[in-house]
Amino acid sequence: MNKPTKADIRESLFRTGVLLKGLNALLEIAGGIALWIVSPGGFIVYQIYRFTLTGSIALIALTVFDLIVIWLIWLEYRAVRSRPE
Repeated sequence: MNKPTKADIRESLFRTGVLLKGLNALLEIAGGIALWIVSPGGFIVYQIYRFTLTGSIALIALTVFDLIVIWLIWLEYRAVRSRPE
């Protein structure tokens, strides 16, 4: 395998920077709500996967708790969005 050149490294860093800037803009537009909803969503998927392997009821309880948190965040987002400025 060839060693990456300085130009390759710069291009990778530039692409990463553009990606992060775009993600930052997206979160800024959504007021950060996307991060608060998507992040627990990843945990939920993993918890369901682990439940299929272990059968632990605690994972189901934790998943239900995560779903309640997402629901509350969504309600708060709707309430804030509907307020007149």
